[in-house]
Amino acid sequence: MTAANTHILPDPATPLGETVRRRLREESIIWLTTVSGTGTPQPNPVWFLWQQDPDSNWGDGSFLIFNDNSSARLRTFAERPRVALHFNSIQGDGITVFTGDVEVLEGHPAAHEVPAYAAKYGPLLEAMGTGKGLAEFMEKYSVVTRIRPVKVRGF
Repeated sequence: MTAANTHILPDPATPLGETVRRRLREESIIWLTTVSGTGTPQPNPVWFLWQQDPDSNWGDGSFLIFNDNSSARLRTFAERPRVALHFNSIQGDGITVFTGDVEVLEGHPAAHEVPAYAAKYGPLLEAMGTGKGLAEFMEKYSVVTRIRPVKVRGF
């Protein structure tokens, strides 16, 4: 949550603020970048759910991400929790980079048990033609993390 009059997302009355909020709602993939022990950036496309803080009329919130339980990034989260996230950009507008720290959420419901996540990715998974439902597909993505942005920059 943010302190009074301190917001992380850009002003919703600006073109960037409007674009960021639209993309947080509509994008299915965001790039998550960690840094390896050798200092090499490690970008990975991930599915995400933007969860707006309940008391934020401004739209501030956090990213909910389900991670592959055998991923090397899990060790990185423990050693270097500061990460960056950014959207794809083809047209060159709405460039947005979020930075924040990863928090591992123990005992969090599985992806298919989060209604907003299931609504967002269930139809996408069906369109992909994997032949698996969300519960089966997401079994290997059992490590749940939250990333609360502490800084956002964009143009």
